[in-house]
Amino acid sequence: MQVDITYNENRNGIELRFKPKPKQEVTDLLNIVGFKFSYPQMMWWASQTKQKEEIAKEIKAVLEEGKPPSMAILKPEFSPSEENITHKKFSFITIHFKDEKGDSKWKNYVLFEAAKKMAVLLANTYGKQIFGDNFIEAHVIPRNQIKKAREAFRKGDVLLPNKSKKIPKKPTPKQEALNEIAEIEGKTMDLSHQETREIFTYLDTHNWSKQSFMKKFNKDEKQTESIIENWAISRGHKVRPFKKIEPPKQKKDLTHLIREAIDQLIDIEI
Repeated sequence: MQVDITYNENRNGIELRFKPKPKQEVTDLLNIVGFKFSYPQMMWWASQTKQKEEIAKEIKAVLEEGKPPSMAILKPEFSPSEENITHKKFSFITIHFKDEKGDSKWKNYVLFEAAKKMAVLLANTYGKQIFGDNFIEAHVIPRNQIKKAREAFRKGDVLLPNKSKKIPKKPTPKQEALNEIAEIEGKTMDLSHQETREIFTYLDTHNWSKQSFMKKFNKDEKQTESIIENWAISRGHKVRPFKKIEPPKQKKDLTHLIREAIDQLIDIEI
């Protein structure tokens, strides 16, 4: 199949022309990704954006190689950021899947695509990449659930192309301990899972003291002790009581010592 891409500068558009006429599966995909058909000109068009241009080139490459349109690698319109969540340039996704035991599970993600048809296509495509045959379905809510979307983003649960991974397996006892600590720290001291992992990695790989830890992570003494104790427990270390950090003693200069001596002499005379 031949696919010609042209640009309409007057209307800021991108146009696709096919020879021969594309099959239904191709036209269905074009509708989903935001292209419209022009009967007078017998071509498909869309407003020219970076995403639409990438989609057009991807569809052209796949079809001209004789591959089905489902092989096209499609990407969300917007880049992952909290700013794009604030501006509602995202969709909140809940993926339904089965774990290794066959039990139903649900997991929340954020997808940086606001157009519903496109978001549904991407969510199902990425869901199958991630969970394989255990994938059941994806529920899509465009431009809503901002708070939950932020939580998913901060956990790193962002749907991206080719982000394949195995079905979640039962965590080891060590992983369970780390997850429990991360959850406790997140609730009691407002630490995210990402920050907890960062802190634990630092404690594992660096020479540190209580004072240097407080300075690096901007934690008070109580928070520092709690975090280090939980880290030590998770690593099988013995937990010893912390010594109180005493404020440094001020050195007395010569003038101060003379004044003290004079005061003592005055007291004696009285």
